[in-house]
Amino acid sequence: MNYIWRAKRFQYQSGEYLYLNRICVGEYSWNSCRSQGSEEANHYKGNIFLPSIKNKRVFADTVEEVKVKVEKIVNSWLIEATKIEGDKR
Repeated sequence: MNYIWRAKRFQYQSGEYLYLNRICVGEYSWNSCRSQGSEEANHYKGNIFLPSIKNKRVFADTVEEVKVKVEKIVNSWLIEATKIEGDKR
């Protein structure tokens, strides 16, 4: 798939949106729920904007990790969405 990551442009926002052509399917940003000075992991959070996904939020330590996780979930959703009923792919 041809995904495009575009930076968020509003004041006080961090991260990027994930677009599939012209449709926004996900995003990532700084995990603001962490306590300041906290030593716990999960510095970034990703959200998926697709229907019928049980876990729409992922966490990771780096930007690259969260981008990979979001893209992987979107890929698997698209594969399932394009399956024809009764098809054994």
